[in-house]
Amino acid sequence: MPASPRAAYAVAAAIGLGMVLVVFGPGYVLGTSDYWNMPWLDHRSYLMGYRYFLHEPWHWPIFDARTLNVPYSQSIAFNDSMPLWALTHKAIATVVPPWRDYSAHAFLGLWYVPASMLQPAFGVANLRALGHRSWGATIVTAVFFIAIPAWALRFMHASLFGHFLLLWALYLYLITPVGSPAPRRVRVAQMVQLGVAALLNPYHTVMSLAVFAASLVRSRAWRPAAVWLATGCAVVVAALALAGYFAPQAATAEFGFSVQSSNLLAAFLPIDSGWIGRAAWIDPTGYQYEGMWYLGAGLLVLFGAVLLRARDAAAAARRHAALAVVAGGAAILALSNRVFFGSHRVLVYSIPHVLEWIPGQFRVPGRFSWLPMYVVAVFLLSYGFRRFATGWKHLVLPVLALIQLVDVAPVLREYRAWTRNPFPSQLDLAAWHTLLARSHQVRVFPAQGCDRDAFEPVTQLQYLVSERAVPINGVYGARVVRDCAADVASLLDFHAQPGTLYVFVAPAIGVAKRLAASGMPCAEFSFGAFCHADRALIEALPVPPISPVAPLAYGDRLDVAAPGAPFLELGWSEAEAAGRWTDGPVARLMVRPAGAPPPDPVLRLEASARLCGARVAQEVTVLVAGVVAGTLHFDASSNDQGRARTLSVPRSAMLGSPIVEIELRSRDIRSPYELGCHRDRRRLGVRLGHLWIESGTGAP
Repeated sequence: MPASPRAAYAVAAAIGLGMVLVVFGPGYVLGTSDYWNMPWLDHRSYLMGYRYFLHEPWHWPIFDARTLNVPYSQSIAFNDSMPLWALTHKAIATVVPPWRDYSAHAFLGLWYVPASMLQPAFGVANLRALGHRSWGATIVTAVFFIAIPAWALRFMHASLFGHFLLLWALYLYLITPVGSPAPRRVRVAQMVQLGVAALLNPYHTVMSLAVFAASLVRSRAWRPAAVWLATGCAVVVAALALAGYFAPQAATAEFGFSVQSSNLLAAFLPIDSGWIGRAAWIDPTGYQYEGMWYLGAGLLVLFGAVLLRARDAAAAARRHAALAVVAGGAAILALSNRVFFGSHRVLVYSIPHVLEWIPGQFRVPGRFSWLPMYVVAVFLLSYGFRRFATGWKHLVLPVLALIQLVDVAPVLREYRAWTRNPFPSQLDLAAWHTLLARSHQVRVFPAQGCDRDAFEPVTQLQYLVSERAVPINGVYGARVVRDCAADVASLLDFHAQPGTLYVFVAPAIGVAKRLAASGMPCAEFSFGAFCHADRALIEALPVPPISPVAPLAYGDRLDVAAPGAPFLELGWSEAEAAGRWTDGPVARLMVRPAGAPPPDPVLRLEASARLCGARVAQEVTVLVAGVVAGTLHFDASSNDQGRARTLSVPRSAMLGSPIVEIELRSRDIRSPYELGCHRDRRRLGVRLGHLWIESGTGAP
């Protein structure tokens, strides 16, 4: 018995709603769960972007937030905050003010409702477009599309979870007539679909645009097709520009294209399966989970049936030649330029220079595998409904749907467990809430986007700050661009502002120690230190006062890569195996010499420079207590990391203050990217392993 379109879509949507409520629970969806007090890392990013957007007044560009990366503006698109969904909630909050506080916690949970309902609904729409309109086909199709493993795996990535956008694009392709112009309503619907996709996620946008192009070829009405193609591209460009994707952040090339790829066996390898567990998963790069497009056990059975009737598959490919071409192209792109068959690399090729912007912008090519995955899934289900349509065969598809659901069950259970409780906090929440309530600005050093050691706890702090949308100098997101050298310069000439909370984490904890030594109220916490001009506030908190810099005896070595590195002030990269790099024009650290200085003190440094590409030499001026001690020269013949370089230090510099600052000023601060030898955009000067001060008598 055929189901009416409205009833079929309502039932499919209800199945999707039931799934999300069972997996996550009503509290997650409605934003009342404790999980939202400290969610998983990426959820923090999405919510932080929305909260700052929500609390700022309306302005143009509409999606730019001016308080989450002070002093710069930044589009919330780079927090993956789904601009269209954020705009919807802000508009509601403008008309219904109580929605502001409610949506600050419920913004993401509510998103999973339409995304989960539209996934099976558009899956049903695709099969109805191919003639499968019975109640049985409706329910079976809906179950299959909520049990797509690659979709389930994206539950924690909100905008990527919107796979319904791809199914929507495929549905509009399927209702495009063959060999004649499509009705205007279909083309208008495609424009809407492209605009919505562009305001939610760029990966879905590119794949939707490819499917749209295939539908134009399907119609074979070339003159109207040219007009509609230009219109569709214009819609995409306009929507992406409105969302802010053409901002300076987008110009930054990202790492990952050659490793975050798909695999030639990706359609057959589950990450976790209700039937075989994790036994089959192979990930030679450590990132190919991004390109997993495992069809699921039920669809793989149908795939096996199709292999026995390859003629039917070939006929379908001929009928949908343009769609087959774009799906095949997406599959090739998903493999990247390093192609793997299971754990074996079978092909490597260079990307032409003119196309290097593609891997720079789409760092995760494996996601493009979703387009061929859904094309194959729709074809397999359509074949199954035709092949198993009589007698006892009617039971085949329902049984396969249950097999598919069991197969994906472990992934659903894992996400259910993840979202039952808050992410473990590394902060004293009560103390930080008290501190933030008395602060109207927050500055974290090093800022987001500049190298630092304490990543997870800092993002937790940023999340707490975002609850009141207090202006801050950067939060975690997909793209953050800061002038780290300017941040360093601001600390060189530091002047505390009333009401501003200054947070210092490695490798800048030493700044707080220097400020405390000069009389500013500062205190320590588990992963750094903070300073605030309100002395009474600091003293009232249950936190210890900041400890002084540990003494360094003459002759003892200071390990620059030591955990925490409380002696570092500014201008340093994260710790590496052989030390730390100076990052930018100036890097500073401090020591507290213990005992009487020797009569002829010298400073010894184990250092090497980043020589590559256009940089064949490097010079670094070293100052001790503000006095130039000398210049280190590095070239191909003198760039040994293990070699200790020696500079004489005036004895008076050791006597002038209990704390001695050592400063390194690199002459050539171009990044390896600028030098043409690596994608690293840090402005690396010299790598320092150990340093120490000792007597120069008898020195080599």
